[in-house]
Amino acid sequence: MPNFNPSVLGVRALKLVQSFAEAQEARVAPEASNQTKWKPPISGVLKLNFDGGKIGESGWGWSFVMRNHGGEVVLAGSHQGLGFAGALVEEVRACLWSLQTARRFGFGSLVIEGDSLSLHQKLSNRIIDDNYVGCLVKDVLDLLDCFQFASFSFIKREGNRLAHDLAHWKLLDHGERVWVEDIPRRISARSSDEMDERKKNIIPQIQLALEQRRTAAGANRNLGDCWPAVGGRIGGGRVSARIGRRLKPPIAWNRGSSGRQVEERLEQGRSRCCDVGDAA
Repeated sequence: MPNFNPSVLGVRALKLVQSFAEAQEARVAPEASNQTKWKPPISGVLKLNFDGGKIGESGWGWSFVMRNHGGEVVLAGSHQGLGFAGALVEEVRACLWSLQTARRFGFGSLVIEGDSLSLHQKLSNRIIDDNYVGCLVKDVLDLLDCFQFASFSFIKREGNRLAHDLAHWKLLDHGERVWVEDIPRRISARSSDEMDERKKNIIPQIQLALEQRRTAAGANRNLGDCWPAVGGRIGGGRVSARIGRRLKPPIAWNRGSSGRQVEERLEQGRSRCCDVGDAA
């Protein structure tokens, strides 16, 4: 018997929806590395943006911000300490800590986004080097198997600014801090600003698309009103016009119309077509 487990079907559905969304974005902007604006995830999935970097002379900082499809921050965290080990190492450690925290709080469906292209390539292609970074990458890949759904995407620093700023925000000398409720105003306000900017940019695009659809619909109606008579035949009270494989009457008429009435209406239809052509 086939497996109809609802949880399994739900995971498969999420993967299909996310794959479709990613394919749509790739069709519009094939070069993912050019993405500079944060985009919300689809409904039912959370987006986790993380970052890791250097603080001061020898300190390190990790951070993550998790948001839903409405841009609301549902979980955020920052972890800082001494002993900076290198940019890529701190990026992988930040990613691992972010996923461990998300897992600890019970989140199961994530889109993980960071601004390290090297890390993105290693995780996407499952490249495990024979060094410390390779060990960390393997830990990340093993942890991903514990999630119901997880995918990686790369974004430039401009689109990952909130996580970047949080990683370098000197909240305390060392240690970690995680927010589930009472998100700091500095974080929630920045997230709201990003969503407002996105809405401001996307509304004109929607309006333009709607206007184009209305224009196209109006043009189709005008063409339908004056369909040209091509290969028309008069006889037995029937007139038809064939263009390609499509049959459509050039004008509206009653079955009982006489041949002369039909000819008059055909002439009216041709006149309307000429008027539209002249106006164009």
